[in-house]
Amino acid sequence: GVVRLTIFGFRHHFADTVLVTAWCFWMILTSMAMLKRRNLQRSGFVLNRLGNDDKWKLLCASFKGTICGWQLLHVARGFLKLGFASTVNDMLVITTMYPILVCVVWTVTFVVASLARHESGLTRAIVSAALTGTMLGVASWKICFVAGRSQPLLQLFVWLHLCVQVFYMFGAKFSLNPKKHHDMSQTYQSGRKIGRALGYVMLFISVVFSIFLTSGFLVGTLQHSKGLIGEMAWWRQIGEGTKPSGVEVTNFHGQSIMTLMRSHAVNFTTDPEAQVLRHGQLPRYGLCETLWHGLSLLDYTLLTMLTYINPAKHDLSRLLEILFSPGRKVEVLAAYSTYRQWLEYKVEVCEQNKTCRPVTVIAVAGMDPHSARDLVESVRMWAEPVILQMLSVFLPTIRLWPRETSTMVIATIHRVLKDLALDNDEWHYKEILDHVRALSAEQEVVITGHSLGGGIALVVGSLTGRLAVALHPPGVYYSLAKHQVQQASLAGGTVHQRSVTLAVEGDWVSKFDSHSGLVQTMHCDLASLDVQLGCHQIEGAVCHLLRHCGDHAQRFASCKHEFIVPTQGASEHSEL
Repeated sequence: GVVRLTIFGFRHHFADTVLVTAWCFWMILTSMAMLKRRNLQRSGFVLNRLGNDDKWKLLCASFKGTICGWQLLHVARGFLKLGFASTVNDMLVITTMYPILVCVVWTVTFVVASLARHESGLTRAIVSAALTGTMLGVASWKICFVAGRSQPLLQLFVWLHLCVQVFYMFGAKFSLNPKKHHDMSQTYQSGRKIGRALGYVMLFISVVFSIFLTSGFLVGTLQHSKGLIGEMAWWRQIGEGTKPSGVEVTNFHGQSIMTLMRSHAVNFTTDPEAQVLRHGQLPRYGLCETLWHGLSLLDYTLLTMLTYINPAKHDLSRLLEILFSPGRKVEVLAAYSTYRQWLEYKVEVCEQNKTCRPVTVIAVAGMDPHSARDLVESVRMWAEPVILQMLSVFLPTIRLWPRETSTMVIATIHRVLKDLALDNDEWHYKEILDHVRALSAEQEVVITGHSLGGGIALVVGSLTGRLAVALHPPGVYYSLAKHQVQQASLAGGTVHQRSVTLAVEGDWVSKFDSHSGLVQTMHCDLASLDVQLGCHQIEGAVCHLLRHCGDHAQRFASCKHEFIVPTQGASEHSEL
């Protein structure tokens, strides 16, 4: 939960957990004392009452009343002292821990009852069980040590597994089929059937999800090792000589084509609806005239668009010269493509007084729709928020959860996976994160990206405290929690303070998770192709920004974006 109070140096929710656990054990001890034969005789209790349904209903109602009573007091205390977020977190923890505690109590009761039937007597059985448990504890520690895993929670699970196997060796059974058991079949009603069915459904989903990730990883590795994925993007110059008329950029494996004409070109269209917003006209979006480290949204969009082009096959320096000259010098310092292609630029930013300074821009490419590895990475990064959104359809109260509650759930899942040595923190952004952290703190650094690359930019920017400019990204409002846990970072607040997101209506990729920080939403010029990702193309964003924001450097005169749908054999385009 949200830690706001400490009691003798302990966090308040830890103290609450201790008190609730102590109360439950006090109830157990009280029940044990009352169940002694002598005390039962004094109370007037007779065994025949156990067969009276009315008595059982009254007893269960009273028990539930006591549970609800102290929970309501806990909620009232939380609302008055700690706020809504902390109250919801505490109630969620209590709701989760109560069934676990009940299972622990019943398991202990079963073990004690099994030992009591041992031929050697209860005392000797308990001593033997204690010695066996100690030996199994040492064995579980040794197993984890040999495997190179020292997580205490993992050792606990191994120890429990060994204990269960020992009980099986002596003929004990921890689970029974309720349909075949005479007594359990009497109480196996619709509620328990639904719970059992949901358990099987969750298990099935987990198995399918694991198979999907494993197969996707294997297919992706094969694709990249054998070179089965074609070229994502390319470009060509329009016109000859040192001052070409423009450029044509093709992306998305030939489906997205952008024709961008320079202002000095003589053959661009004179249609008023196809011109760049002229200098001096009123921009139509709030962030049109905003600069971040001397660069506009259009500049970051152009720099990110180049990350899809293979620098080993195409001259990016020439393309940068056409796009940014005159008046701005942009240089590619390095190109990386270990897991994901990304470029490091050195941009010369000059003020009105002619003083110039270098700005480092890290641009990250987005998802390749033909790459299984990219698909798996996208699922891994946004699985938890999407699952919570799906569960909110059946459990509407999830929609009322504050961000602290959702992030607590996601972070707890990954803490448990980490303690079980099951968490995989090898993300595509790991190389980028290490590189940005190695840069000097005095150096001006901006991280930008499109689609999956935009989400990566937001995560890396939040973990390093650098400005992130994300174009058409999924949100990271909730999913950031797991990256903070894995990278041992607490700098999550910068996702609000130092992030800019450009979102487009109709782009369903941006619907995953929620957005944070400064968000500019634009209209989609290809709304009829939103399902086919027509609203997700970065080339369309370039054209739309030019039409509604203009070009402060007055470099371009017209722009046409065409998106081809192979299944239809036709295309739609937006002209500037």
